[in-house]
Amino acid sequence: MLVVTFVVMLPILGMTKDPVQAWEAGLTWVFVQSFVLMIGCFIGPVVRRITPRAALLGSLAGISITFISMRPGLQVFETPLIGLVCFAIILANWFGGVRYFQGVPGGLVAIAVGTIIAWGSNIFGLGFGGLSIGAVGDVFSHFGFSFPIPAVDHVFSGFKFLGCDPGHRDSVRHLRSRRADGQRRERVGGWRLVPDHAGADRRRRDQPDRLPVGATP
Repeated sequence: MLVVTFVVMLPILGMTKDPVQAWEAGLTWVFVQSFVLMIGCFIGPVVRRITPRAALLGSLAGISITFISMRPGLQVFETPLIGLVCFAIILANWFGGVRYFQGVPGGLVAIAVGTIIAWGSNIFGLGFGGLSIGAVGDVFSHFGFSFPIPAVDHVFSGFKFLGCDPGHRDSVRHLRSRRADGQRRERVGGWRLVPDHAGADRRRRDQPDRLPVGATP
């Protein structure tokens, strides 16, 4: 998710100023990634056999803490009256040995108690959960079902950013080249200013219109 957003889509959005092209590049990345994952299905069992279990579980635990635990952990302290009460119910069940009614799981009890506290706070005007009957009605007013439409044309449009379409002048390679050329060259009165170093002297033999070293237009 982070790689697709910040390494693929964000740079292309900055160069093209077109969110649709950035989205197409993200679709293409996911399309290519699907083949990598299918190949990984055959390589994965081999890697699992030769890799220590602790190394595999360590990376899995890191992903779990980052993407699963951190956001809900922040929400616990955003609404502490709801979050801490539900957290205490789960801890009592998992680590305290507390058993709830008819063996109901602690997670389900926490959901029910949190829902009651959130809606009850609205009745008394406290608004801990930020819930409202009107917002629920607005959600159901847009309720419906739509069949997914394949975006095949958008997927293949993103291949130009991989350099697979050399005739496309708006590919990332051409965009970068034009931008770098515009930053590197500056024309003043028909003369091009060049850096004062040996490489510029070598190129100047075939480009007599360049300024001599140390000269000004």
